[in-house]
Amino acid sequence: MSQLNYHCLIYILVNPVVRCSDPGTPEHGRRQLSDNSLQLNTRIDFVCDTSYILQGTSRITCVGTGQWDYPLPSCVEESTRSDCV
Repeated sequence: MSQLNYHCLIYILVNPVVRCSDPGTPEHGRRQLSDNSLQLNTRIDFVCDTSYILQGTSRITCVGTGQWDYPLPSCVEESTRSDCV
């Protein structure tokens, strides 16, 4: 094995690519990704359509475990919003 191939192999073993699964988009909402790869540190910002309010966090981030740091938020109609969370 050449020196270069050995170093590439070590890099891959020590630095695996961390990806998170696609969390989806809230019904009545939209999202904007910082990176389409959904790899480590990718951020997704969420906003709701007019007359809907976001419940949950407006930004989630892909973390080292391959999970999102918060669950997918939801968009609820203003009249059905629950302030008891």
